[in-house]
Amino acid sequence: MSLTDAQINAYIDGRLSQKDRAAVAAILLADPDLMHKVMRMVLINDVVRGLGQHVLQEPLPDTIQQVLDKKKPREP
Repeated sequence: MSLTDAQINAYIDGRLSQKDRAAVAAILLADPDLMHKVMRMVLINDVVRGLGQHVLQEPLPDTIQQVLDKKKPREP
C-alpha cells in the first residue's frame, strides 16, 4: 500500500486516528525511502513552525496596545 501526500501530512500533523497512525507507521517501517522522505518533511515542518516565534514573544507596539485597550469585550 502506498500513502498519499494527504495521509503523510495528516500523519505528520497528528491528525490520524490511533489505528490509522499505526498503519502508516507500519508502512514507513517497511519502506526506508519513504521513511526518509517523511522524516525530512517533519524536520522542515519543525523549522517552519519555529520561524517567527521570537516575534510572538515581543510586546505589542504601543499604538496597537492602545487600540486594544480601548476596545471593550462584548458581553454574551
